[in-house]
Amino acid sequence: MANKTSLADKYLNRAYARIDMTAVDTVTFQQIRFSTGLFEGIALVLNRIKYYPLVTTLRAVAADTDYWIMALTTRDDLTSLDPNSLSVLDTVSSIGVGAGVEPVQRPIISDFTNAPGGGLLIPANPLYLAMDTAGFGAVVGGATVVLEYQFIKLSDKESLELLQTIIPGTT
Repeated sequence: MANKTSLADKYLNRAYARIDMTAVDTVTFQQIRFSTGLFEGIALVLNRIKYYPLVTTLRAVAADTDYWIMALTTRDDLTSLDPNSLSVLDTVSSIGVGAGVEPVQRPIISDFTNAPGGGLLIPANPLYLAMDTAGFGAVVGGATVVLEYQFIKLSDKESLELLQTIIPGTT
């Protein structure tokens, strides 16, 4: 008998993750782990993401060729964090603009609370925080994020449909 969809959490949960770049201008991933398996029928309703880029990261954007980009992804084998893949759930970035730099307020907030169902429905696992930079002279890229979410119990059919959204398509 299939389970009925229901919000498993009455209140908001928070998860914290940190990423530190491992090499200059190279995409880096950090797995975010939740205590539920991929096939347990548990998903996340992601309400909000708060990104806190490190001050050293913000200061490294000094020219119009410099930038950083952070993303929440469902895969750790991506070569680009541009949102041209369904595996990239959300992105934020900062770029140099001419002789100046785009000002950045921290935290940078991605808010999904106005979406149907109160948030973005995503698999609880696998989930990755990713970061990429360009033009940095040293390994100074890094950030912390806070995810605000609720667990949701899915029916068997809904679980299968959600899993299909993270399987890479072929072209």
